[in-house]
Amino acid sequence: MWNSLPKIETDRVDHRMLRYAVNRHFMSTYGVSIVGLEPIHGNGSHSEVKLLNELASSYVKVVLEGKGARDGFSVEDAVGLIATLERLILDSGSEVLEAAYAALAKSSSREVNRQELLQIFENYLLRWLLGDDEASIEVLQKNRTLLRKSFEKWDEMLGYLDGHIKSQEYSWQFQPRRSQVFRQKFSFEDAEVFANGVTRSFGRYWETECANIKQSLQIMDKDHTGRVRLADFYTASLGGEWRFSESKDYLRELGALDESSQWHGPRVIIPNYLQGSNNCIISSPHYRVCCANECEDFLAELELVLGSSATPDAVLLLVRNMSATLDDKSPDLTALEPQLRQIAKMHNGRVPFHGRLFAQWLHYVFPRECQFPHKGGSIIQLTPGEFGLDNSLATAKDMEWHAEDGDKPQPEPLDEAEKEWMSQWSDEEELLYENVSFQAPWEGKRAGGAFLFVLGLGIFAAIWNRSQSDKSAQAGSCLGSSDPKIHLI
Repeated sequence: MWNSLPKIETDRVDHRMLRYAVNRHFMSTYGVSIVGLEPIHGNGSHSEVKLLNELASSYVKVVLEGKGARDGFSVEDAVGLIATLERLILDSGSEVLEAAYAALAKSSSREVNRQELLQIFENYLLRWLLGDDEASIEVLQKNRTLLRKSFEKWDEMLGYLDGHIKSQEYSWQFQPRRSQVFRQKFSFEDAEVFANGVTRSFGRYWETECANIKQSLQIMDKDHTGRVRLADFYTASLGGEWRFSESKDYLRELGALDESSQWHGPRVIIPNYLQGSNNCIISSPHYRVCCANECEDFLAELELVLGSSATPDAVLLLVRNMSATLDDKSPDLTALEPQLRQIAKMHNGRVPFHGRLFAQWLHYVFPRECQFPHKGGSIIQLTPGEFGLDNSLATAKDMEWHAEDGDKPQPEPLDEAEKEWMSQWSDEEELLYENVSFQAPWEGKRAGGAFLFVLGLGIFAAIWNRSQSDKSAQAGSCLGSSDPKIHLI
């Protein structure tokens, strides 16, 4: 991934690309999203990572705001940032573990037996899931029936914890200093090892639940567009599928609602919904454990073979050999080829992989795996608690209204454009990096690449504004649109 990232003149990456790369590493390795590094913040001018600001402010000043901010960041800088964040995350887990010990009146300086250890980790898991909500933790700890009702997979999660502890114990058999095969007592340091392993592996464990959610949504996606009618979404919820109960306003805020087609009506975008904050099982103030980004595999393969950009023909050749299904069926790119060539046209014949337009193109190639990329600043990834629990859930009355409205026969569309499956396509580009050096066909050497690119942007903007002044504004699908607009943000 690092080798494929666009570099500045010093063969380093800028601040935005560093954030982007680090977040991708955590998501692909642990299923963990760092608050402040989420994809929607990668191309904005947001404040630095909350975890770093609160617990490692000196690191921020010396490394992230020091020389690297001027000269760029090396792969060693990225590794250092990842190691720092990982250590801070694990340390925060130790704090939760200490609170679990205290809640059960256990001293962290004394060893506990296996049964006590499992009780501690049950409390630990509850605190990890609920954060600082001490009142709810106390109520659920005392009421097992309510606990299982609140967390449908509770017994399965406890089974995961028990299995994880046994697995760690087994590995200790091959470590001389931990050679006690049948351990009867466990220290706080032992418990910390277990907790660290849970933090690293829980995201992968939770993927089974994410896959179940996706399967339920795919059944309702009859057109294979990666979209589910809001009416069908709520009908499933009213029928007993408790997960699909987010309010329309909350879905819109998450960027999981497609309202671009009057004929289709509002639809839930499957990958945006899956990877939204609403489906993060752990939502701490500093990081979240979320559903994996399934588009990562496709992007990683493109980067491995083609680097940071390629010609449309090279992209088409590679993508046609990719598959998102078990039947190895290749995607049909006939209707999408013009859009890819249009992207290349605005970038001097090459398609940059780290921009909004290509991410949008990948979404339509793999609509159930790749998120639709909204324009920067247009959505905010808030957890249900941050949005407001009451506001984040749809009322039964609202769900019934949408479900009934969806049962009404649809009028015939005025024209085929209304039925267009790519009605949400937007022609605005947003690159994830500042200093680019795309070479125009008439250029010889790349001297002054950044200046020429900025100059080109100015000329393009002037031509675009003038051409638009002679046209009436009109809405429509991407198929008949003019040249895309580009933004560096």
